[in-house]
Amino acid sequence: MSDDQNKPDRTAAIAKAWRNWLLMFVPILALVLASVYWLGFDTTYPLLIGLLVVTLLYQKFVNKRSWRSILWGVYALDK
Repeated sequence: MSDDQNKPDRTAAIAKAWRNWLLMFVPILALVLASVYWLGFDTTYPLLIGLLVVTLLYQKFVNKRSWRSILWGVYALDK
């Protein structure tokens, strides 16, 4: 297949990924800002860093993903 035939599918996939990211990011950012307001910066950010570490370790050891896959979004090996 030529690149022109894959372009609409690729564009739709990219748009869907951005939409999903925004739908997740905006509420989380609002929650973080509210948490900083009520609990303070010194309490909120260590909790967020701890949550990040737990999430990364979960992806690594439970889901058996490589660090490359986790950090760069590479889900499948090139064949």
